[in-house]
Amino acid sequence: MGCATIVVGYFQVSSWFTACERQTRCLSETLFRSILNKEIAYFDVNITGQLSTRLAKDINKVHDGAAIAEEVISSIRTVFSYNGAAYKSKRYVKHLRSVKLSGIRKGELNGALMSAIFFFIFCTYTLKDFIGDIKFTNVHFSHPSRIDVLVLNRLSFTAQRGQTTALVDSSGCEKSTCVQLLQRFYDPIDGSVEIDDIRVNQYNLSWLREYIGVVSQEPILFQTTIKENIRFGRMNAKTEEIVEAAKMTNTHNFIMELPEKYETLVGERGAQLTIARALIRNPRILLLDETTSALDRESESIVQDALNRASKGRTTIVITHRLSTIVNASKIIVHDKGSIIEEENHATLMNARGVYYGLVEAQNLRMQNNDQKEDDDDDTSMALSTRVRLFTDLPKF
Repeated sequence: MGCATIVVGYFQVSSWFTACERQTRCLSETLFRSILNKEIAYFDVNITGQLSTRLAKDINKVHDGAAIAEEVISSIRTVFSYNGAAYKSKRYVKHLRSVKLSGIRKGELNGALMSAIFFFIFCTYTLKDFIGDIKFTNVHFSHPSRIDVLVLNRLSFTAQRGQTTALVDSSGCEKSTCVQLLQRFYDPIDGSVEIDDIRVNQYNLSWLREYIGVVSQEPILFQTTIKENIRFGRMNAKTEEIVEAAKMTNTHNFIMELPEKYETLVGERGAQLTIARALIRNPRILLLDETTSALDRESESIVQDALNRASKGRTTIVITHRLSTIVNASKIIVHDKGSIIEEENHATLMNARGVYYGLVEAQNLRMQNNDQKEDDDDDTSMALSTRVRLFTDLPKF
């Protein structure tokens, strides 16, 4: 790939420089001839310095040709008096040809230099295995629409390959911002976001995103077939790879029961299919942003099992408010107003009885209350049903 880049890059840059020099020469020659065809009255109205500037600066000075143009325009009456317009025009064109050749040689040199630079860059990408270790260091961030509101304040944490790092918060701060910074939707105001000790803004953006799989809070599907929805994760994926991704997310058997199987038209939302879409590219980094937030308990269990399988061997960052889904996370990071206040695994944080412990207990209490309410509703419905049945079963007189 690097060898191909050095050749293509050379011709690309050389061609651009050559085209640029030709266009500059053409513009300069046309403008100069236009000026020479003007009446003397034109030069009384237009200041000589302005005309010289237009040739000298507006068209990049055109090297030595600019000096000739300035000389002619400043002495325009003398040139006209001796019918020297044709002579000066030829002299100017002669210098432009020289400039053109010089520009072409410059373009060839720059082409060779730029292709060599790209060659070394791609060689670096090729030789360096993309591991996926993530590091946030003193990151400050505010959204462009609310520049006065600091969303992240001196945020620092790490996430290693093969581990699951969960982000939770106690104040409702925007945890998803971390995911957006990793994808370079935004850049931090201060601090650094690094992957494998290289700042994310130093990577080629398209190349970087090829190694990141994302399952967002709203798992959107496109109005096309199941196969094409999964293939959107990697457009050159083969059918066998699509099937394998579906199997990893426990959706293959369900798909095969459909009349059109993988050619079935779908739309709107589908968590498991979007997970398959993320896995089809075999990402080094997997970002899960509130993936199970809109699911009921039964669906959550199925999707969570798929996510656990998908996370193996990858750097996984989980954004969630459902704390039951991150019990097995390698590390849980607790935010408060954009800063980290606790960082450990589930067992350690629960034993510490700090902020995370309080969040878990509060969530468990809410779940118990919801379960009790559902049981009460069921009992009420059953009682009403019994009364209705008893009433309808009364003997008629």
